[in-house]
Amino acid sequence: MRGRNSSEAAQDCPECGGTASHQNGELVCSQCGLVLEEQFSNTRRSPSNTGSSPNTPEYLTRGLTTEIAEDHSETFLTKPEDRRTRRLRTWQHRIRRNSSQERNLETALNEIHRIASALGVPDVTRKTACVLYRRALEENLIIGYSIETIATASLHIACRKAQIPQSLSDFETVAKVPKKKIGRGLRHLKKELELEIPPADASSYIPRYCSDLDVDVDVDVERRARELLDSLDGAPTVSGVSPPALAGAVIYLAAQDCGVEVRQDEIATVAGVSTNTISRRSQQLRQENAVPVS
Repeated sequence: MRGRNSSEAAQDCPECGGTASHQNGELVCSQCGLVLEEQFSNTRRSPSNTGSSPNTPEYLTRGLTTEIAEDHSETFLTKPEDRRTRRLRTWQHRIRRNSSQERNLETALNEIHRIASALGVPDVTRKTACVLYRRALEENLIIGYSIETIATASLHIACRKAQIPQSLSDFETVAKVPKKKIGRGLRHLKKELELEIPPADASSYIPRYCSDLDVDVDVDVERRARELLDSLDGAPTVSGVSPPALAGAVIYLAAQDCGVEVRQDEIATVAGVSTNTISRRSQQLRQENAVPVS
């Protein structure tokens, strides 16, 4: 037949002698329905072939551009091609960072990624921190603060929203700024961006601290610490007390109640507070009978 190739030409059915024709990519007899040839063709465009990438706030370009990376394949480039690729890579790097705002954002995103990796923060929480920093940068809230301060504060806010037990002392150990500046940046972002940050819960720190102290091998100190903390609900004694310090104090009292030997300096190291803080808080709870310790 003219205008059609031989594979699409009509054929006779070997079973009934009827005429076979193409239907939905298959060669089918129009009388008995026998399938003579199966030719599966997919004319729909696959989403993976569109060339698009997910909008990822973790990257400077949000993952929407092509990266000219170094050649690590077995087939090496020739010298002229290698020089040309290096030149293109250099200009791509310059074009993407041609403004101070883009350089600021790149430094902050790298810092968020570094701190999140060191603390084991999930990817979803890391993305939330990147979105917070982008908002702060767009609204010129970085002025008067270092990039590291706002980046760390953004990640801390994201952890607070996700109920991840990471205190300011935990961030101070891996960040390049002290926790006082991190707290100052946190309050600044909370006020200017009108964020609703849930208060830190001391109970969320108990499982992690007990795991780091390895005190739950023989006795359920964690369960006892939770019971003691629940008895403090609404007590004026714990008003304004740092959640890590409160968690460390109830763990110390629970360990004593269960007959497990745990030193205050060990708890202080895990909680990121001083030994005097643990001693003072535990004595205060014991003297005021805020917790029913046997």
